[in-house]
Amino acid sequence: MSCPAHAEFVICDCTIELAFLTLKELLGLHHWWSSQLPLILQHIAVVLLLAHLWQTLRLQIAAEAGCDLFDVSLPLLVRYVPQLIRNGQHPIDGLLTYGKPLGFIRPHSRLQVVTPHLAPEQLVLPPADLVLVRKARYVTYRPRPGRPSYNNKKKARSPVSPAPSPP
Repeated sequence: MSCPAHAEFVICDCTIELAFLTLKELLGLHHWWSSQLPLILQHIAVVLLLAHLWQTLRLQIAAEAGCDLFDVSLPLLVRYVPQLIRNGQHPIDGLLTYGKPLGFIRPHSRLQVVTPHLAPEQLVLPPADLVLVRKARYVTYRPRPGRPSYNNKKKARSPVSPAPSPP
């Protein structure tokens, strides 16, 4: 696997972890409403639908603000957009106007993976006679020598004579 492909795989792995964290922490999937299977499935369906709506709102705000998706704070959106809607404000317009001063839109702190671009002619295939699987080597160890038992030391000591009884 080349370096850029590996970096993309790691980024995808981290992205799915962030999605699960969003589901569990921000949208409350870590609390079950019921122990009955139909209600659990409904709970999961509702949370996934809400997660999709929040991510769509986040994507739309990022596109209209001309910034990266991760520059828009999802925890702040989940926390404050319902208040904007209750106050009768349009959330996208309000966040585009006041998002940067209030911290909704800020530079993200995610790791930027920068890899060199390799042209296909720079890639070198391994030789055809290269052994890709090596023979397993299971090392056998000599057993440890036996250790003396501590009970043997007790047996080697002289027995304690009982105290004489009074006359």
